[in-house]
Amino acid sequence: MSEEDKEAIEYLEDSFKNTVTHKEKFNIIKNLIKSQQEEIEKNKKLINNKNERLLEYAKDIAKKDKIIDEISDFMISLNIDNTICKKSNCTSNLINNTLVRDCKNCIKQYFEKKVGESNEN
Repeated sequence: MSEEDKEAIEYLEDSFKNTVTHKEKFNIIKNLIKSQQEEIEKNKKLINNKNERLLEYAKDIAKKDKIIDEISDFMISLNIDNTICKKSNCTSNLINNTLVRDCKNCIKQYFEKKVGESNEN
């Protein structure tokens, strides 16, 4: 065998050692896909957890709105609505040719302004 032949055989052996087989390529791709699927599942769980928290916040807000409505109704029954209406400069509605104040909204506006003022300070 000539020196050239030996070099050629050596070159081919080295190149075969560094060659990745089709099965190895398939396994690499399969593992990449598996890791991506695991990442997707992890993200789905995070999204579901955040959605559940948002629903809870929405329920809390709805509950607080109901509490505010009940407090407003109670304040109206105490006849303190005129004082609040004067301070909040709320509007009145004309119903059946009678001027009627929207007391619930006046009360809410009054306290929204109070909260706004306290946030500014």
